[in-house]
Amino acid sequence: HTIRAKEYGGYFFFSKLFEPWVEPLKKYFPQDWKQILCMAYMRLFHRSPIKNMPFHFEHSFFSEHFKDLAFSDKKIGGLINEIGQKQSNIEDYLKSFISLSHIALIDATAIFSQSKNIYEAKLGYNNKGQWDPQLNLLYLYDHQISMPLYYRLVQGDIKEIRTLDLTIKSAGLKNAIIVGDKGFTSELNIEVISQSELNYVLPLKRNSSMINYSDYSGNDKRKWTGYFKFKDRYIWYKSKEIEPGKR
Repeated sequence: HTIRAKEYGGYFFFSKLFEPWVEPLKKYFPQDWKQILCMAYMRLFHRSPIKNMPFHFEHSFFSEHFKDLAFSDKKIGGLINEIGQKQSNIEDYLKSFISLSHIALIDATAIFSQSKNIYEAKLGYNNKGQWDPQLNLLYLYDHQISMPLYYRLVQGDIKEIRTLDLTIKSAGLKNAIIVGDKGFTSELNIEVISQSELNYVLPLKRNSSMINYSDYSGNDKRKWTGYFKFKDRYIWYKSKEIEPGKR
């Protein structure tokens, strides 16, 4: 008999960690879920490029759990291309987690690329004043389980407000609270979120016309609505109605 030592601790930990995601993977990627799971493991535990994934797979207990699984670098490369074309499957998979969320954190970032092979890399202007070929990546996160709920990758020449509009509609968010940073605080963004009938929390920029700094001069705390604790500091705040039903 041949005795082979294989990595089991990482396999066991990963299998338990990813239990909530396995059944949705089976549902929306019935032919590919095993390879997807193994690829995620290789990236998480070994930060492995595609060419090294077969090596790590053979030395992992996954190769015993999924016997005869096709997992060559050529197979992985082709699979990634196939999965990328299954946008509806990806969206349905992500949407299966959205119903669990009541508060969604939203974040967008620009990814710069000079590649001629990436269609989405277009000349665009972002909120940092950079005019370069770029892609816009927008994520929705669940604040309780610390995982991405949804994402959308769009061309760099599409305005951020349009990206936000497409993402909210595509994700089908309902009964959620959108929490964003100052990059999302604009009249157009607020209008888009409001039209979706979602509640939202967005910070105001220091030069916002909604802020009357004369209301906060002096040390009289009676001018403030209240306070809350954040990172061992007490933050005083003022709440006022800017129009009916909106504070």
